[in-house]
Amino acid sequence: MDNFLLIFIIILLYILFLFVIQYIGIGSKKRSSNSNNCCPDCKGTLKRVKRFFKDKIIYYLTLVMFDWRRYNCDKCGWEGLRWSKQYGLKNN
Repeated sequence: MDNFLLIFIIILLYILFLFVIQYIGIGSKKRSSNSNNCCPDCKGTLKRVKRFFKDKIIYYLTLVMFDWRRYNCDKCGWEGLRWSKQYGLKNN
């Protein structure tokens, strides 16, 4: 098989994989009755913290499709990345 064709197929599968993750909502912000951004473990409110360098690399490796932000939970200590689903552009 041609190397160019193989690389092209791998890139297409990677992009398709990213769209599937976005459609399913893996890693997206979760809502609860008391918060628009709740902890996946204890349902407590998450607070934003400063991103690490590796978070910026993940942002670019996912082709800027996900607006990854780092959060932590004061209740249980969970820390990780979340992205928000954007369903459309806001009208000004």
